[in-house]
Amino acid sequence: MWFRYCTRMAIRLASLAALGGFIALPLALTGLAQEVPKLTRPALNFCRAPRSLMCMEIYAPVCGFAADGSRHTYDNACVACNHITVVRYTPGKCKA
Repeated sequence: MWFRYCTRMAIRLASLAALGGFIALPLALTGLAQEVPKLTRPALNFCRAPRSLMCMEIYAPVCGFAADGSRHTYDNACVACNHITVVRYTPGKCKA
């Protein structure tokens, strides 16, 4: 893994020198940024203790899941986690 990374960097630095230095630097850095893998599944959002006493009035709907498996749409993550039965939530409204 480390050898492959070093090899890629050496190739990019060589092309950087050949193309004229500072012009190719953003191109080399862009290639590094593209190697980060994308998530295939959304991360689970769990409600954590201590739960908030007050929430902002922001409308960013989430689907809150209770410990018994039921679900309900809440205005935002803070409001969802204020309900003691909610253990996790996902972005967006609950699907019917």
